[in-house]
Amino acid sequence: MRVSVAILLGSLLLAASSVALPSESVDSATLVDTAFSSTAGHSNAEKGNKGGSKLSCKVFPGDREWPSDKLFEKLGKQSAGGIVKPDPLAKPCYTGSAFDAAKCGSVSENWADPYLHSGHPSSIMSPLYSGLSCIPTDDPSSGTCSLGGYPVYVLNALNAKDVQLAVKFAREHNIRLVIKNTGHDFSGKSSGAGSLSVRTHAMKSVEFIKKYKKHGWNGSAFKVGAGVQVLELYQAAAGQGLVVVGGEAESVGFTGGYMQGGGHSPISGLLGMAADHILSLEVVLASGQIVTASTTSYPDLFYAIRGGGGSTFGIVTSATVKAFPDFPCTKSSFTFTSSARDLANLNTLENSDFWTVFEEYLKHMKAHTDVGAYAYLSVIPMGPNPNQLTFGMQSFFAPKKTAEQTIAMLQPVFDKAAEVNITIDNLDTQYHPSFFPAWRAGFPKERIGGWNSQPASRMFPKRLWKDSSSISALFKAIREVISVPGGMLIGLQLQAPLQDRKVTNAVNPAFRENVLHAITFTGWPAELRDLKAIKDYQREFSEVTMKKWRDLAPESGAYLNEADINEPNWQQSFYGGGKRYQKLLKIKKKYDPRGIFYAETTVGSEEWTTDEDRIGRLCPVSKKGGKA
Repeated sequence: MRVSVAILLGSLLLAASSVALPSESVDSATLVDTAFSSTAGHSNAEKGNKGGSKLSCKVFPGDREWPSDKLFEKLGKQSAGGIVKPDPLAKPCYTGSAFDAAKCGSVSENWADPYLHSGHPSSIMSPLYSGLSCIPTDDPSSGTCSLGGYPVYVLNALNAKDVQLAVKFAREHNIRLVIKNTGHDFSGKSSGAGSLSVRTHAMKSVEFIKKYKKHGWNGSAFKVGAGVQVLELYQAAAGQGLVVVGGEAESVGFTGGYMQGGGHSPISGLLGMAADHILSLEVVLASGQIVTASTTSYPDLFYAIRGGGGSTFGIVTSATVKAFPDFPCTKSSFTFTSSARDLANLNTLENSDFWTVFEEYLKHMKAHTDVGAYAYLSVIPMGPNPNQLTFGMQSFFAPKKTAEQTIAMLQPVFDKAAEVNITIDNLDTQYHPSFFPAWRAGFPKERIGGWNSQPASRMFPKRLWKDSSSISALFKAIREVISVPGGMLIGLQLQAPLQDRKVTNAVNPAFRENVLHAITFTGWPAELRDLKAIKDYQREFSEVTMKKWRDLAPESGAYLNEADINEPNWQQSFYGGGKRYQKLLKIKKKYDPRGIFYAETTVGSEEWTTDEDRIGRLCPVSKKGGKA
């Protein structure tokens, strides 16, 4: 089966209004009295919640205990941003009072645009995890549109006090709470059935601090609101002649799942992970308190949030991050495809010449990353014959390298291509005197929104480049996994060494040894809506296909934001397992003993279930398995 996975290309700048963060100091814990009921209270975050730590199923729409519309309206009136009860984005495509052919056409046409989803109160960029309950269609009578896994209400937070209101309301009424800025997560962590969502997208403040002299840093910094996206932060830094470690994709929110998942970057080879450079965090805890977390205040929380995953320890309302002097960068892009000899034998799936050139590139990956280079590449079936392969180098990104130095790194690959009569096409190498224009040239707006595919990934460590034998084993494993009809690879080539040994955080240790973060996909017919049937495709993918990659590097892991939601032993793969994971779990239980914050495969999530289809009621897992 050939599966279309939209991931690359395009460019669009989203204009966004700037909303100021609260100006008051939060160095000491503060609370908001919301007066929704007379029964709820708050415990001191450092002491935990000894009297109320017993877990129970969350109240669900239709339950007698579900808050009335008037209570939700009261919550909205007390907040600065208000509250909405949004319909799914594609509802105008279905028969009913909301049907609107023009709106449906616009939604369908722009479905792959990440800004369509980030601009909507509840839509997410991986709609599989909404339960496929409202997908764009050109046949209005083909089905029905329901909420599925989307939240019931969304509170639009403009400041930290709004976030407090949402947390306290969810806590008092025992309802599920989810957190959304952009909805970019590959696993749909910013959505949840029967939930209240707190949307941080409007918290767009970016404050430049020219001289920051705290927490071991003496230099410039930016205080970044929870709604700021990578493009906005890069623009602010470039305006000051500076660089911040941020993501490759422009639409990703900086302070949310990106930074909290560690945050790899096109400049990770020089500066490490985004989480390595966080100086302090403003966080709303499950208790409703606002605290400042740093190396000197709530240091355990500060450790956990920087790499231990989003949506589980608290809601970050702002982050202060280091900024560095700007530097030149070169980006290079090119493509090549199956040779004439390959094309004459496509039915055999051999693609021998194509794979010869790919293997040559693979051999040089560690040498590239050793000098700080980063690459975003793909191997995708593309052409009139579904067995024809195309290698796409979206961007070979070389910080502090000239165009000549960059081409020299790639020349062995170009030479090998010439040997087997493969032409290097679309070669475009550009030197830029500063980071921002190079990044803009190298990483156009990504495309998202597919619902008939499932990603999985593995980080391949430096040791696999030790000798020709280990490289051959890696090449074989990659080729086996993607040399099937519809098979494909997205490769992010990077090292992320820790630059300051005094920094300690929860970043997955696999990143420190990584050379290639490899992502692949399984897929199913686009018209399939049976979640149990889809589960069969996912199970085969997770347990059989991906086992080949896990077996090659069992000690390594996967990037939790770009991974298989069904990853076996995810505690090890995403967080390092063992004592590292137990440390994070202890911190989770200290600050959130009642499970106010939950998302799939986050720290502590193994104690909860939403049933196999992931769109049911959130309940604790019994000791015998299933719901308690």
